[in-house]
Amino acid sequence: MVECLMECQAILMAISLTVISFFFSLCYLKYSRKKSMQAIPEPKGALPIIGHLHLLGSSKVIARTLGAMADECGPVFMIRLGTRRALVVSNSKVAKECLSKNDSVLATRPSLIAGEHLGYNYTAISFSSNGPTLRSMRKIAKTELLSTKRIQILKPFIDSEIDMCIRDLYEMWVTKNIGEKKPISQDMGMPILVEMKEWFENLTLNLIVRVLAGKKHFASLLGNENEEDSKICKKAIAEFLFLMGVFVVGDAFPCLRWVDWGGHEGAMKRIMKELDSSILDKWVEEHLLKRSSASSPQSFSTRKSENNSDGGETDFIDAMISIMEENDAAQSAGLKSLDVATAVKSICISLLPAGSDGAAITLIWTLSLLLNHSHVIKKAQEELDKQVGKDRRVNDSDIKNLVYLQAIVKESMRLYPVAPISLPHEAMEDTNIAGFDVPKGTIVLTNLWKIHRDSSIWGIDALEFKPERFLNYCNKSQEDMELKGDLLLFSLGRRMCPGRAFALHILHVTLARLLHEFKLSTPSDLPVDMSEGFGLTLPKTTPLDVLLLPRLPSTMYVQYYNLNY
Repeated sequence: MVECLMECQAILMAISLTVISFFFSLCYLKYSRKKSMQAIPEPKGALPIIGHLHLLGSSKVIARTLGAMADECGPVFMIRLGTRRALVVSNSKVAKECLSKNDSVLATRPSLIAGEHLGYNYTAISFSSNGPTLRSMRKIAKTELLSTKRIQILKPFIDSEIDMCIRDLYEMWVTKNIGEKKPISQDMGMPILVEMKEWFENLTLNLIVRVLAGKKHFASLLGNENEEDSKICKKAIAEFLFLMGVFVVGDAFPCLRWVDWGGHEGAMKRIMKELDSSILDKWVEEHLLKRSSASSPQSFSTRKSENNSDGGETDFIDAMISIMEENDAAQSAGLKSLDVATAVKSICISLLPAGSDGAAITLIWTLSLLLNHSHVIKKAQEELDKQVGKDRRVNDSDIKNLVYLQAIVKESMRLYPVAPISLPHEAMEDTNIAGFDVPKGTIVLTNLWKIHRDSSIWGIDALEFKPERFLNYCNKSQEDMELKGDLLLFSLGRRMCPGRAFALHILHVTLARLLHEFKLSTPSDLPVDMSEGFGLTLPKTTPLDVLLLPRLPSTMYVQYYNLNY
């Protein structure tokens, strides 16, 4: 009996110790988690209820504000945006951890009001949450619309648009100097003043509209039949990108969404209606009508198998309609809930602003930097003269030999990334980033502007425009730097920009053609104003007035641009 009681006591003691140990373990874990959460640095100045919102509402570029916070708090910190929390990453190593190692956990986007109104109810690639629809859209964009093979097919059409815009510049110079079109030596003429911001915007809009909808020379400094549509499109794209980057009160305080403080939600509805009805609907309807009126329209797959440049010029909309009509697997994989028009417009609304405004902004900043560093222009033109000569135009095949020109583009995008703050990611579950416990639902922002100016990576001259750094950067290729996370031109991971090859082709060829064919300078040799604007992208706020003078023999322009002089 005594032995039995002793055994019972021992069992009860063991159970008690187990329960107590389990209880203390839970308390310790809870305390450790709370401590870890509290250990995430926060910038000073947060206010009750609104958190750090008031610190982000000034006219200063948000990337600079967050960069100053990183100087105070370190490369990883948390900011409070009303009811939301955002983890801001300003370090390349942590950025790679987020975008590569944790990209499956951070693969979704937060459900923001912009995604509802500007992204066809979160179906556009830029706004879509992680799921079958996003995977299907990205697969189509990457393998059918923006694949390496398709870019090769599109290059002649892209280059023809660049030809027309360069030709516009030369004809403006001829007309300005002699009032009529006939051959003239550049030694006999004077430079012309051109506002290059508008020229770049027209060029990149032409390029993206050509590949999206098949429309030629959509915008021009000299005017054309598409002038009204191009004005509507440019204005709408500018507003679209501004609204994508603007703070909406309803995102931070959902209970106040009905107020529409600042009128941003109303503006989103208006601008999207304008883009949808005036531009995108019209393009889709034109393509559907053309297909229905064809006696025996070829399928997209049939045209792809032919050798005559994809069976003719097949634009993205035409390709997308064919894919939607033919590819049952794509439908069942995530597009089944979308009608053809919505799916096509969702792709277009992702590519149109990014492809036109993104490339234009990069070219604008690149030329601005070059004009403020004339020795770099001289060095680039010496390379062009050596590799290409002065008796022909630059071809796509020349780009691989223009190493310094490629370095110029990289350096410009390092200092002025298209999107200084990455599009927001959201943690789909509790995770750990840089040793900090990050709860589900946290927004994660990567400050590319700050990472690209980190002196510990780029040296004490990190703020200087110095393309040479990419000629000797530890003998690493751009791909190596992107993999390491030092240079995040197009992000990383499963939400990496699918248009990387397309964008780089446009940037390299356009810059090479401009530098090769024209002497460039500023009026009165004044430095270019480098003031930055507000928005999702980093626009230049002031005009870019440039003096242009042809630098090649007039016979070259006449021959290659088919001028009837």
